[in-house]
Amino acid sequence: NSPINLNFKTRIENLRPQIQNSLNWLKTKKLILESYDLNAPNRLLFDAVAFYSLGKWLNDSNSKSIGINFAQIGISKKTLNGYFIENKGWDSSYQGVGLAVGFKLLSILSPNETIKQPMWECLSCGTNWQKSRILATGEISTQKNTRVFSGGEQFLGVQKTVAWKSTIIAFLNMKYLSGNSEYETLSKKIITFYQ
Repeated sequence: NSPINLNFKTRIENLRPQIQNSLNWLKTKKLILESYDLNAPNRLLFDAVAFYSLGKWLNDSNSKSIGINFAQIGISKKTLNGYFIENKGWDSSYQGVGLAVGFKLLSILSPNETIKQPMWECLSCGTNWQKSRILATGEISTQKNTRVFSGGEQFLGVQKTVAWKSTIIAFLNMKYLSGNSEYETLSKKIITFYQ
């Protein structure tokens, strides 16, 4: 309730009409996003967070529904083993990103959302699989990855590297929600390796 917070809140509230206009425009791109992001589970979950969070804040039930739909598609991209399908296989880097974004979505879902339990089950299973990719050194294995590995994908001419911070975010969320301290221990090993 500080004056700074009140000023910030007022400024954000003043932007509400422009944000609603932006959301309305984004809704017109829903089919393009569905098509383009169909085989990228992390992007489907980013879409879910964008639509659901704005829908929740703006009291826009249609936007929330669109967000839930993106989340359902994202969940459907998880295999029984726990990994999200990336380029017809697994990818430990994109898995971490998808999990971190999925936990963001889980944290903002209203308690009565029927997708809450399936989302938790997806993230729990996916985080358990990601745990299997952590080497004794704390390195996240990229062996048999389909996208991020030595000689793998590039972005703007630079080879992509493992999104290790996303895995830490996912593991710490899992530790907090499950109480399993193994995820905190693994997070510390990852930090030690990459820093």
